[in-house]
Amino acid sequence: MNNNNILEMKYQIHSIIESITSRARRDGDTLSIAKLTLEFSPQNGQEFKRLLSFIYEFLDYATFVSIGNGQYIFFLERTKIHTAVITLKNMLLSASIQFKDQIKGIGVTTLEKNENFEESLKRAMKLCDSSIKTEPTIVHYATSNFTYSDKDDINGLKSIFVKEPKITAYGFYKEAPMMQDGEIIEYNDSEFIIKLPKEYLTFLKKEPFVYLENLLVPDIMKSDIIKIDMDRSLLHLSEVKFLDDSPVHRKNIRVTPHRPIKATLSHETDFTATSIVSDLSKNSILLTTQLPKIEELLAKDLRNEKFDLHFFIEEDNGSKEEIFLKSMIFKITGNQIILSINPDTQTENILHEYIQKCQKLLLLEVRGIRV
Repeated sequence: MNNNNILEMKYQIHSIIESITSRARRDGDTLSIAKLTLEFSPQNGQEFKRLLSFIYEFLDYATFVSIGNGQYIFFLERTKIHTAVITLKNMLLSASIQFKDQIKGIGVTTLEKNENFEESLKRAMKLCDSSIKTEPTIVHYATSNFTYSDKDDINGLKSIFVKEPKITAYGFYKEAPMMQDGEIIEYNDSEFIIKLPKEYLTFLKKEPFVYLENLLVPDIMKSDIIKIDMDRSLLHLSEVKFLDDSPVHRKNIRVTPHRPIKATLSHETDFTATSIVSDLSKNSILLTTQLPKIEELLAKDLRNEKFDLHFFIEEDNGSKEEIFLKSMIFKITGNQIILSINPDTQTENILHEYIQKCQKLLLLEVRGIRV
């Protein structure tokens, strides 16, 4: 490889990185950055190829670039660091069974609002190097304010919560995550107090604990509920515990439509099925349709094809938002089809608002108010 080839490859890598980061900035999306160091030798080329394919598929075909010497940068777009960490932990566990010790280190961080990409990448590389030197079987992760080794540092957490007092609380009703944004009022050795809307506190009266998420903390937290002060809209909690896994780690918050949504699934002129949207998230949709249509789809061998999905979402004022989506089949069970979708920013915003609306209606249901 001559100097021109090396220079061309360098520009290719930079163009990919700049495109991904600028899109995340433009759309206001979260972007997690993972650096992996893998063992490579010419004598073990086929095994290395299988390992890289395994990682690529496990990370949902995330874009990645090679920076040489077995070092790879993966970009997990629209993925919060909490989700990225648990995904990489699961990947490392699965890979260790199949590929033994070929993953030498993993570091993961997130692109933060007020820093450039180089700062984020430098942090990811430093974390990966730390993983190689100390504990290669453990994912090392951090933001600019917090690392996984700071979990017992109450003063460190307090400084983070002062810097970013916004926090999201999660409870569950009918297996649906009920989330609500709140504000941290106090955090010290004896008290952890959050201000939340009264209607959400009414829901939490039946819960023994709550899951918590803060943008500057890479782990999902869990805390027991000590007291609820309805008059002041305050939730008093015990000390936080950090979790390797939790229901909150699920990438998609799914809801059941509060009114039936009819949808049309089609593939060019080969196939059309009228269906009902049974539940939806920003990245997937569950359709229920007639069993003969499932049989037709399978007989025509269309499982790996792209489909058009069309439906309407009703607004509060009676108007309707028309939704057109490209989709692919993730799974078929009986007369139900799980579709993977990748909406544009405008459509994703519509789906997000609808999901929040469904959650608010569930909160009313918890309070015994008919909707």
